[in-house]
Amino acid sequence: MIRSPGLAALAAVAALSLSACTNNDADAGDVVDAMTDAGLDQDQADCMGREFEDAFDQDQMNDLAAADNPDDFPSGTKPTVDSIIADCTGDTVPGSDASESGGDDSESETTTTTAAEGNN
Repeated sequence: MIRSPGLAALAAVAALSLSACTNNDADAGDVVDAMTDAGLDQDQADCMGREFEDAFDQDQMNDLAAADNPDDFPSGTKPTVDSIIADCTGDTVPGSDASESGGDDSESETTTTTAAEGNN
C-alpha cells in the first residue's frame, strides 16, 4: 500500500503515461492496471479507475494519458486528479489545494456551521 503522497502522485502519472503507450483510447482498465503496477492495492486502483472514468470524458482521458507530468495535464484537470488520488488513497498530493488547506474540508464546514449557529 502506498503511504506517501508523493508516491501516490507518481503512481497517477505512471498510470496515465503507461496508458498512453497503447494505440487505443485510455480507459479505466488502463488506469487500474498501471496503478497496481505502481504499487497501489487493488481497491485503491479500482477506485482510481472508476473515478477517472466518471470525472473525465474520452478526450480528457487521452490528454491525461499523453501528459509526461502533472504540469502537462489539460487545463483544469489537475485539481480533479489530486482529489481522486486523495479520495482513493487517503493521501493528499503535495501542492494540491487540499494539502494547502490542511487536507480536510470537513473541518472548515464544521467551523462554518458552528460559527453560523453562534450568530442565531
